[in-house]
Amino acid sequence: MQSDKKIFSVRWKMYIFIAITVLVVVCGTATISFFTSVNQIDTFYKHCASDNARNFASMVDGDYLARLRPVVESEEFQALRNRAEEEDNEELIEDYLKEHDLWDGYSNIRSMITGYLSNMEEIEYIYVIAHGDKDALTGVGNKAAFIKKCNEMKYRIEKEGEEFAIMMVDINNLKHVNDECGHEAGDIYIRGCCNMICDILAHSPVFRIGGDEFVAILRDYDYNNRHALTEKLKKDFMSSFSQEDKEPWLRYSAAVGMAEKNSEDNSIDSVFKRADKIMYEDKALFKQKYGSDR
Repeated sequence: MQSDKKIFSVRWKMYIFIAITVLVVVCGTATISFFTSVNQIDTFYKHCASDNARNFASMVDGDYLARLRPVVESEEFQALRNRAEEEDNEELIEDYLKEHDLWDGYSNIRSMITGYLSNMEEIEYIYVIAHGDKDALTGVGNKAAFIKKCNEMKYRIEKEGEEFAIMMVDINNLKHVNDECGHEAGDIYIRGCCNMICDILAHSPVFRIGGDEFVAILRDYDYNNRHALTEKLKKDFMSSFSQEDKEPWLRYSAAVGMAEKNSEDNSIDSVFKRADKIMYEDKALFKQKYGSDR
């Protein structure tokens, strides 16, 4: 009788062991399957988002965004947009954007992005997804890349007092070229100006942070020769613009401002602002000489 009980007890232990094993296998398989599905869904979602970003970027470029932002963020436009919503009259927005030569670009992409004109940050983020850290027109770093570089340098600036300088370059005459010769000529003009900057600052990262704005971070060799390189770039732009026998979009010109980190600076931002101020002083001299529409 005791032998039967022992056999019965062993059998139940085997049954329990088999049941637990099966349960573990089933649960493990289900868990793996679940996380695999989640990853597949996540990958699919990212793929779709990336495709949408590329589709969006094919319709609009960084120069358009740079021209659009100050218009749609103005108090005048915000008031107009509220009025258009109250009156259910989109023609108000259409007429306003046509006055600023922005309607065609907006009408092409408005069906893709809900609330487009009220969320520029989202649009610029999608543009960055599509193009990564590179400016699509010139191939240099874009604004996102510049911000990333500033963050990378933050510790060395604050803790180690790294020496560097900022050079701001703002293209002259771009509006005139776009208006008189078309935006394709304007793109050639932007790329030509960018090439001149990169040729002079061969050892420095260059970024396009706006439609007509470039910034470079000068370190090491270029920092040690910052004054000579600044004067060289100004001279080359002046020489190019003076070549009246060339087409307008091949007569490159830009305002240049350079500032270096001093003992009171603990961030790139303060140096950036000084360089920007000096650049605008240079641009004012150009406008004074050649006209305010330049």
